[in-house]
Amino acid sequence: MFRLLEISTVRALERRSERVFACGVAGFLAGAALSLFGWYIIGLPLLLISAITLLVEMGWITWTLHEPCKQEQCPHCSATNEVFATRRTYRCDSCGKESIVHKAGWTDGSGRLSPTQ
Repeated sequence: MFRLLEISTVRALERRSERVFACGVAGFLAGAALSLFGWYIIGLPLLLISAITLLVEMGWITWTLHEPCKQEQCPHCSATNEVFATRRTYRCDSCGKESIVHKAGWTDGSGRLSPTQ
């Protein structure tokens, strides 16, 4: 289950956060509008759930961004990705192919090795 929540690059974290914030803000605005028009039974729980979602997401992003990052070069397309240092694999932000991060700072993909920058 936690493998689904693991995000390997900073850009992937940004994309995921944008979607969650958009849903949270939309829910918050819908809850506020429903409460404003007298639908308190639906509006107030929606407001509460959306506010909790936004706060948890902000805390999770802050906690995740405290992890050290390193620059990795994709062996498939040579794009540079900012990868969290604790990850073993990452999906390239440009080409979308998955590569392995070696502890020595080398990336392995499609059978060849190339140094990272």
